Amino acid sequence: MIYVDMPVADCSGWGICGRNIIKELYNLTDIKLFSKSKIQTENLMDRYFYNSLTASDQEIADVQNGVLTSVDYPILESVPYGMPYFDLRQLTTINLKGKKRVGYIFYEENILSDYFLNTIKANWDYIVAGSKWCEETLKFHGYNNTSTIIQGVDPFLFHPRNNEKEMFQDKFVIFSGGKFEYRKGQDIVIKAFKVLQEKYKDVLLVNAWFNNSSYIMSMSLS
Repeated sequence: MIYVDMPVADCSGWGICGRNIIKELYNLTDIKLFSKSKIQTENLMDRYFYNSLTASDQEIADVQNGVLTSVDYPILESVPYGMPYFDLRQLTTINLKGKKRVGYIFYEENILSDYFLNTIKANWDYIVAGSKWCEETLKFHGYNNTSTIIQGVDPFLFHPRNNEKEMFQDKFVIFSGGKFEYRKGQDIVIKAFKVLQEKYKDVLLVNAWFNNSSYIMSMSLS
């Protein structure tokens, strides 16, 4: 059994990440899902699936009221808004101890504060990074109890048979997505595209560097 606290949705990066990880974990072991966010899925069968994994209202209430404080199982939980200037202790949704407490993390900063590092050391036994960039940044700052597990892609959406281009059929198209931040590597994309653009005339860069959770960040491009 693994107790899991991750958001599940079809309309956000964290929600899709949580959905895919929970589906994969379900193939390996029993799961009990705790989540502060309401389960949002467009597919009704998915909603039934996640509801079948979700802890009962009584179990959730016992955790919230401090009646249930420890379980004999490992706990996997998302560590949202993992930036150094947020109070991570206020963002852990199930205040529950287990055999191991593992945090799944994304963050955008390349300079991590001592407060941030001390907080994850105090609250989690191990940190799973959602990208190699996050893992390497943690290790650069001296936190080595981490490794990368990527969420992968949904093969029902992305597969070799679905490869017909609907637009820009006469162009070699490069797509770059994600919020404008260091982790997404837009500065590297622009530098690489500049080299291709000087060599080939049919290359085209399409980007989507914004979403509903975007915020102002400073990143200089040279």
